[in-house]
Formats: sequence, structure tokens, C-alpha cells
Amino acid sequence: MVSIEENCHGGFLQTFAWKVGTNEAALRLIISIFAGYPLSIFLRDNLHGTSATTKHLFISTIGLAICYFNYGMDTGYLFFCSLFNYILLFLVGGTGSSVIISFLFNLGYLLVSYAIFASNDYDMNWTTPQCILTLRMISVAFDLYDGHKPVEKLSSEQKSLCFKESPGLLEIVSYSFFFGYLLTGPQYPLRQYRDYMDGKLLDNESGKPSDTLQPAMRILTIGMIYFIIEILLVPSFPATYLVTEEFAQSSFLYKLFYICLFGRFTINKYVTFWLISEGVCILSGIAYSGKDKEGKAKWTACSGIKPLAFETALSVRDMVATFNISTNTWLARYVYKRLKFLGNRYISQIVSLLFLAAWHGLHIGYYNNFILEFFIVMFDVQATELFTKVPILNNISQHRLMSLVKLVVLKFCMLLFMGYPLVSFVLLKWSKIHLVYKEVYYIGHIFFVILWPIFSFGVIIPWFKTQKLKSKEKENAKTK
Repeated sequence: MVSIEENCHGGFLQTFAWKVGTNEAALRLIISIFAGYPLSIFLRDNLHGTSATTKHLFISTIGLAICYFNYGMDTGYLFFCSLFNYILLFLVGGTGSSVIISFLFNLGYLLVSYAIFASNDYDMNWTTPQCILTLRMISVAFDLYDGHKPVEKLSSEQKSLCFKESPGLLEIVSYSFFFGYLLTGPQYPLRQYRDYMDGKLLDNESGKPSDTLQPAMRILTIGMIYFIIEILLVPSFPATYLVTEEFAQSSFLYKLFYICLFGRFTINKYVTFWLISEGVCILSGIAYSGKDKEGKAKWTACSGIKPLAFETALSVRDMVATFNISTNTWLARYVYKRLKFLGNRYISQIVSLLFLAAWHGLHIGYYNNFILEFFIVMFDVQATELFTKVPILNNISQHRLMSLVKLVVLKFCMLLFMGYPLVSFVLLKWSKIHLVYKEVYYIGHIFFVILWPIFSFGVIIPWFKTQKLKSKEKENAKTK
């Protein structure tokens, strides 16, 4: 452990980080993200109307400098990944082979990086932007491949994202190291990036820079609220408390309540960084996503979360739909939908979640988290359908005297269903994870993974099929 004396004799950032109660890596990350605001203003106002090459040079230089500021010579690992993908697409881009090679190389490169550089805790090193870059490079190979397929075989989404021209070296480096999404995401399609470089993503028809200050400051303000919560409240719910004797000696209900709050505050840091980074993207103009029905500009292309919808969510499905939006969209677009040939949505979902687990790292905690998420979402969907279609349950849930009880119960359950898997996501090692789950008798695993699937496949699904059959028979009887 680093002593106080060693900290005081370290560099300025190291010393300052220690004084404000954080570490140097986190401080460098925060500085880098906030630096995106003046950089975005310069890009928007001073480079507007210049050539794409000029913008690529500026973005590449700044992005590499930010990377070096955070990760030093390890920046070379990220640059090598971009270089490899450029060569791959230059040689065989647009073919099925390029997609397979890209997928295997980028995911393999990431997993090997985890194996070499990962520790037993959450790491703030170059593998963080690398995991974001991994998805970005895979998407480029897919979209280029789609661009070489017959148009009639493409979905409307694929048509809007595909392209035929392989990216140049400067372009792919710029695309990889754009400072708005370099360190924390979100995912952003290359075709839209090209539109931005060509000055097509504007909220006006006069050709002037977009008026992005107000929407950017609105998102930044929300992000700063989460940032303040991160500083003031989150330290009160540390993961380390879960493996203490004090937690073990507390009551069962208290343990569940703490897991609820722990889970909620654990994801606060992700929300914070997503919102602040989204503000950078909006300010630069790259987040422009067209206009709504009223003709107002939308700035949602780089959204990582919908704060209001997330905070008011009363089900796991609603929470998932509003959280980590760009990654979930990427997963659906390039993994889940591409597995349609399997003919089974459950298998596609499991494979997608296993990919997501591997993308996060090699620790067993990630896999446990996402497998639990699969079963919890399945329960959430089926339980909601039961309360909708079974008359007695529907009547009880809709009774006006049950409204407040329903609100409290649903919110508690949603927080518990979110927090329970996150225990393993944060603690990572099974030796630690087991200490927590055994204190709550593995209640989540027993109910969601064992009891509910048995009840679901033995009772619920057959009942739904019977009801559908009866409905068809009634409809047929009416038509005769």
C-alpha cells in the first residue's frame, strides 16, 4: 500500500488526488472528460467548414494526446488495434471473412489484454477505452460488409448505417480516438461520423455551426448532480462492507435493503460519466439526430442513459431499456439480430449476454451477473403478463387502495433485482461473492434460476398456450 509520505513526494496530480480522496487514474479521467468541453467549442466554431482531413488531424492528435495523458505508452496498444483494423478492411473489407476476422481479433485482443493487465479489482487502465474500441471496430467491419450486400437483403437499419468505401488510416484513427467518446463511450456508427466530418449534421439549413450550448449545458447540469451524489453519498455504501462481519451479523431484511442501495449507488458513477461525456458530444454537434415532430433539434445520438425514465422505472425491463443505451443498441444490432438464424430468441439472448460478459472481462462475477440478468428479465416479463391477463391478479393490482403499496413494492423489487446481480459484477471473485450470497441464502439464484423456470415451463407457458387456443376457438366460432 502506498504511504502518505510516498503520496506527498509523488507528482502534483498524485498528491492532489490523494488530498481530495481519489486516485490519480480517476483524476486524470475526470480532467480528460471535462477538457472535452473547450475542445468541442473549438472544433465546432473554428474548424466548421474546413475539410474532413483537417478535422481528422485535429481529432487524432487531441485523442492520442488525451490517451497518452491517461495511459502513457500503453496508448500504443490502442493505436495498434486501429492500425490492424485499417489493414484488415483495406485488404478484405466488405467480405464475410473480414467480419469473422474482425470479430475474433478484436474480442481476442481484448480478452488477452484482460488476462495480462487485469487485477482482482475494477481496473482504470487502457483496457477501458480498448473495450469501447473493440465494439466500434467490429461494427465498422459489419457495416462495410452490409454495404457490399444486395440492398434488398438489408433491413432499414442496416441501410442507414452501411457504406461501401473502406476507411482510410487517418479516418479510422480519428474515428477511434474522438475525444467525445474515447474514454467512456458511447458507441457511434462510422457512417454518421462521416456525415459529421462532412458538415451534414446541422440543426439549421444555413450551414452555420449548430446551436448546441443550451442542450449541452442541460445534460452537463444533470451530470453534475450525479457527480455531487457520487462524492457525497456513494462512499456511504461501499462494496467492501458486504464482506464484513457487521454485514453478516445484520438482519436478513437489512441485508436485502443494503443490497438495494448498494446496487443503485454502484451504477451512479457510470451514469455520471455517460452524462458528462454526452454533454461533450452534444456541444461538438456530433450528437445531432434530426428533428422531432415539432421541428426541434434532437441531440440523442450519443445518449447513454435517459435519467428521468431510469429513475422512475418500476421494472427491470424499463430500467434496462433506459440504461447503457448505446451498448445495448450495439449488442442488439451486431449480435442478437445476427443470431436470428438460430431460430430461438432465448438462445440468442443467452449468447448475447455471454458476449457482453466476456466483453467486460474474464472474472466469473461478470458472467454470474449477466446470466442472472437473463433469468430476472424473463421473470419480469412473465410476471407482468400474468398480472395483466389473469383477472383476479389484474383486479388486485389495479385496485385504487393498492396504488401506493404497488409503487413501493415494485420499486423495492426493481432495486433488489438490480442490486443482487451487481454484487458479483463489483466483487468479481467468487470467494468474495459467495460470502455475500450465502448471507441471503442465495435467494436470487434459487428463485430466478431454479424455482421460477420450473414454474414457468410447467405452469405459466402451458396456461398461456391454453388461453391463446381458447381465444382462437372463440374467434373461429364467431366467424362461422
